[in-house]
Amino acid sequence: MKGFILILIFFSTVFGFFYGVYRIVKFIFNLFFGEDKSKKQSPKRFHEQLVVKAFVAMAKLTPNYHVDRELTFQIRKNVNTAFCEMWKVCENFPQVESIMRIYDEYSQKGYSIKVSDLQNELGCLQTYDFQYKKQILIGLLSIAYVNGSLDESQDKLIKIVKDGIGITDYTIFNRIQKTFFDGLKSGKYGDYIEFGKRRDESQSQQSYNQTNQNGQREYSDGQHKRSDNQDRSSGFHISKELEKAFAILELMPDASEDDIKRQKRDLLKKYHPDLYANQGEAALEEATRKSQEINQAYDLIRRSRGF
Repeated sequence: MKGFILILIFFSTVFGFFYGVYRIVKFIFNLFFGEDKSKKQSPKRFHEQLVVKAFVAMAKLTPNYHVDRELTFQIRKNVNTAFCEMWKVCENFPQVESIMRIYDEYSQKGYSIKVSDLQNELGCLQTYDFQYKKQILIGLLSIAYVNGSLDESQDKLIKIVKDGIGITDYTIFNRIQKTFFDGLKSGKYGDYIEFGKRRDESQSQQSYNQTNQNGQREYSDGQHKRSDNQDRSSGFHISKELEKAFAILELMPDASEDDIKRQKRDLLKKYHPDLYANQGEAALEEATRKSQEINQAYDLIRRSRGF
């Protein structure tokens, strides 16, 4: 019996020694060469963290993030809302409290996220259910619009994400935006009146910058008129070409079909070349150019809306 116990002790000691050596070698290897965490964790976990990183990247692109405490708090609330919606539509989605802890960790000031890495990894979400991907985009929009409007870098990030997860159809994306703006107006993503104030401030600043850079006073005036019409505004995220078309017609992107047609008629009456025939050749040419511009803008909007 004693011999058996001694043999057992011997082999236990040898096993413990070699296992200890293995742990030390592994520690040194990870210390110098790093550890591929994406391989260690389950694919599901990796995909969830990828969504968190996209949200954090959008938050960090928002002006005054980490500076304006109220804005930063509202962004976190919107992220929490987005995760709640994902939890409803995605089976086995983690508890919101646990994934919010990951968001809080990634959103710290010292943590950086490379958009290029996101772009390379987003393809793994293409096979997910449409409703899940829809909530990802709505979540991104809710973060971006906390400050009132999209800036160029946020616009690029949304395009990268929507294309990366496989939503490339403009009509589908337009419906997703409408769902978001309906929620925004209902107060789902914060105080809509406060949003309107931030939007007006943002648009006024954009108009000022546009005027300083390009001297396009007329475009700036159109932006100013748009920001004054708060009841009709919803801040649609659209292409730069369409945004310019709506600016030419002095309308917001969510204007109704009747409003667009009526505005086109009114502006064509205002800039009809016959009214400027007696004001000199330059005035006549400008009125003709303006009429053509209005018709082109209307035609672009008409084709995008399908009426």
